[in-house]
Amino acid sequence: MDRCLSGQSGVSRVSYSTRSAKDNRYLRRILCQIAWAAVHSKGTFFAQQFNRLKPKIEAKGAVWAVAHRIATVIWILLTREVEYIEKGSAPPNQRTLMRKLRKLTRDFALLGIDFNKAVSLASA
Repeated sequence: MDRCLSGQSGVSRVSYSTRSAKDNRYLRRILCQIAWAAVHSKGTFFAQQFNRLKPKIEAKGAVWAVAHRIATVIWILLTREVEYIEKGSAPPNQRTLMRKLRKLTRDFALLGIDFNKAVSLASA
């Protein structure tokens, strides 16, 4: 089955809405408030998820994604009767850090700045 967003790629067979369901507006509002509080907490998994998604789907969409994840976590806690343990944000991925370093080096070169010289001046 072909899955694509109808608003982004023309004709599609499956349409996914970015709006939340209309069932319980009080639950939606409280989940949104919880998500905003969670993304403003530093060093948490939800803050990391928000920061990862924010450049792709903007802040409001990223908060709804976090709210959905929080709702999923709450459902798991209630159905499986387990205790929630916040493990914090994941350590940075080495490949991602190297990709960012290469991009910054390229951006510096486009601006006419020697990256190695700038690093040596900063460490001195």
